Amino acid sequence: MSKSTKLRMVPLKLPQIGLRAFQDRLIAVKLDFLLWGWNYVCPDMVREWQRERHQPTRGFRPHVDRWTVHDWGQVLGRCAGEDGFLLFDSESVKVSKAEEASFVELFKREKSTKNGYRTRDYRDRFRRNVAMALLQLLQPHRTTYITSWQVSFVELTLAGAPVHWSRILHRVTRQHAFEERGGTINHLSPFLINFYRSMGCLTATERIQFPPLSLDNPGRTPKRCARLKKKVNRKVVVSESLEGNVAMNEGAASTTDEDTRKEPSERKQSSLEKDEKKNVPEPKTSEEHAKELTLNEEILEYVVKLIGGTMVKSLEISLPQASEGVMRPEAEKRSLKEEPKELIKKQEAKLTSWATKLTKCETAKSSKVECRVKLDADRDRLRDQLKAVTE
Repeated sequence: MSKSTKLRMVPLKLPQIGLRAFQDRLIAVKLDFLLWGWNYVCPDMVREWQRERHQPTRGFRPHVDRWTVHDWGQVLGRCAGEDGFLLFDSESVKVSKAEEASFVELFKREKSTKNGYRTRDYRDRFRRNVAMALLQLLQPHRTTYITSWQVSFVELTLAGAPVHWSRILHRVTRQHAFEERGGTINHLSPFLINFYRSMGCLTATERIQFPPLSLDNPGRTPKRCARLKKKVNRKVVVSESLEGNVAMNEGAASTTDEDTRKEPSERKQSSLEKDEKKNVPEPKTSEEHAKELTLNEEILEYVVKLIGGTMVKSLEISLPQASEGVMRPEAEKRSLKEEPKELIKKQEAKLTSWATKLTKCETAKSSKVECRVKLDADRDRLRDQLKAVTE
């Protein structure tokens, strides 16, 4: 027992959740003991057995070497079996060539000539879970591959063939306890736990630590629990980062939407303002208004005097020059002195034409004012429409 001084408990890896999905079918073929907690690990129980295995007997605990097949039959109950039933060995399971050829359809890949079929290559999920559980329980040192006689054993078991499970588990427990061929002390604790529970030998602390499995408590291995915890934490981190990215994307999208909404409206408003600026004349200063008024008054006074027969010898200001018929007072003075009658007639004609032009200017000015008023009204209307569109 030199190797047993350093305990390295290795849990079994029965697919407990996968088996729980086929609970009714397992009970029908007397395999409901596979639903027990076989993935538990307890080094203290193994140390207790190592210390007190040679002590006087005091019940079932911790003397594994004194357990009998009948004791295991008491633990297994209806699944125990009897002598003459099927055992887990190649001598008990006889496989014909026709049966071996039919096993090819059960797997996805062909059989290896050296190792056999891969356990994970089962096509049927129920067969795959049962085969993996039986190999973990009865042959934990070799679970990757399954030989032809073991495939036949699984098929016979699922078909309802009677199996002597009490003798099989008694033999496996002794292999683990005494490190015989195919057994290791590292996998002994789950057999101790299930045996002690059925015999009522678990302490109160152990009953809490190793509860019986059910649909609410399917059970997980320590490694699986650690993996699930890491996976949950990873999912939480990923979900938080995704939520942050979604919020950022939503904020960016909202800002871009607002910008895109604002851009056409701003462009429309700027274009309208430009058009208004083009159409609306620039406002005149006070000096320009005063000059224009004085010019108009002086021209009217001069015209009235000429029509009444009075002559103006000089003007304080010069009349505005025009391309058509603009009078220059200095040139008229000289012409009036030379030819008074003819000049008066020409001057009257020019004055009448000038009067008509003045009236036209007045009408043009009034129409210009009307256009400006109309333009202001149109501008206000367009601004109201723009506000309605933006809102």
